[in-house]
Amino acid sequence: MIYLDHAATSWPKAPPVFEAMKEACCQVGGNPGRGGHEMGLEAGRRILAARQQVAELLGVGATRIVFTKNTTEALNLALFGILKPGDRVVTSSVEHNSVLRPLAALEKRGVEVEVLPAPGGRLDLDALAQALKKETRLVVLSHASNVTGDIIPLAEVAELVRSSGALFLADIAQSLGYLPVKLGELPVDLAAFPGHKGLLGPLGTGGLYIRSGIVLEPLIYGGTGSYSDSVEQPEILPDRYESGTPNLPGILGLGAAAEFVRNHGSEIAEKSLALAQEFRQRLSELEKVKIYGPEKLAVPLISVNFGQEASEEVARVLSEFFQIAVRGGLHCAPLAHRTIGTETQGTVRFSFGYGNTQEDVEAAYKAAVQICLQL
Repeated sequence: MIYLDHAATSWPKAPPVFEAMKEACCQVGGNPGRGGHEMGLEAGRRILAARQQVAELLGVGATRIVFTKNTTEALNLALFGILKPGDRVVTSSVEHNSVLRPLAALEKRGVEVEVLPAPGGRLDLDALAQALKKETRLVVLSHASNVTGDIIPLAEVAELVRSSGALFLADIAQSLGYLPVKLGELPVDLAAFPGHKGLLGPLGTGGLYIRSGIVLEPLIYGGTGSYSDSVEQPEILPDRYESGTPNLPGILGLGAAAEFVRNHGSEIAEKSLALAQEFRQRLSELEKVKIYGPEKLAVPLISVNFGQEASEEVARVLSEFFQIAVRGGLHCAPLAHRTIGTETQGTVRFSFGYGNTQEDVEAAYKAAVQICLQL
C-alpha cells in the first residue's frame, strides 16, 4: 500500500517511537506520581523528559505543555476552559469540527460565536480586523487548513489579535512538523497540537500549550498524583489539567518522536513538500482534475476532484485497484467544503510525509491518469 494520508495520521512513525513505547511497557511500567518506588519514579522522570522534548521543539517552557489524547481534547480544554456565557469568540469558515462542534455547544450556553468568511479557503484578514473591533474574548484559527492546505500568516494574525486585547488559540494540527512553529517567539496564547501527524508520534497523543498567566477551568477533575491531601484541583501546571493515569507508552513515544523531528524535521518537511508540489504540478496537467487550494504549497497536502465523481468513490478505487491510501469526503470540515463549493462532492485528499518517495508520486500520477480515462 502506498500511504498518502499523512494529514489524517503519519505512517510509518519515527523509528525511535517503537523502542520508547516498548521500554514504557517492558522496562518502566510504573504509574508516575502514584508511588515512591523506583518504577513509579522512573515513569515520572521519563514523562518529564518527554515533556521537555516537546517543549524544546516548540520553544517554550516544559511546564507550559499539557499532554492530551489528541488535538480535539486540547481544543476542548482551551475553549471550555476560557469561554463563559456572554463571551464572544471569533473563528473562520475553514475550521475543523474539533473547533466548530465545541463552539456550537458553547453557543447554546450563551457564548456569542462569529464565523468569518474565508473566500476560496483563505482567511480574510480585513474581516478579522473588523471583527476584533467588537468586544472579543478569544480568536481560534487553524494555522493550516486540513482541506485546502491554505495557511494563515501566524505571526501577523497573532499580533493583530494581541493588539485587540483578545486571546489567540492556534490549531496547529496540520502545520506542526512541516512548518517551523516556535510558540515562545510568537504572541500565541494557546496552541493545540497532535502527536501523531507531523510529529510522527503515536496515535492517541497530543497536547495544549498554555502561555504563562492564563488559567483555564479544567475539563476533567481528579487524581493527579500531587496534593493528595486536598479535594481541590491543584493550581500548578501541568497537574491541573492532567488528571488520571497518563498514557505512559504514548507520551514516551511522543517524546522520542519530538526529538527525532527536532533533529531531522527540516529534511523530512522539505522532502515531503517537494514530492507534494511535484504531484500537484503533474495533476494540474490533467484536464478532468480540479485542484483546490494554493498553487504553491506550504504544507504537503492537495485536495482534488475527478470530474463529477464522488470523492469517496475515487478514494475507494485508489485503495482497491491501485493500493493507494488517500482520504475522500468532507474531512470533518463541512464549512470548509461549503466555502470552496464542495459540500456535496467532497474532495480527494492526497497528503505526503515521512517515508514517501519519488516512486509514490509516479504511481499516484499514473493512477490519476487511469481514473481520468474512465470518466
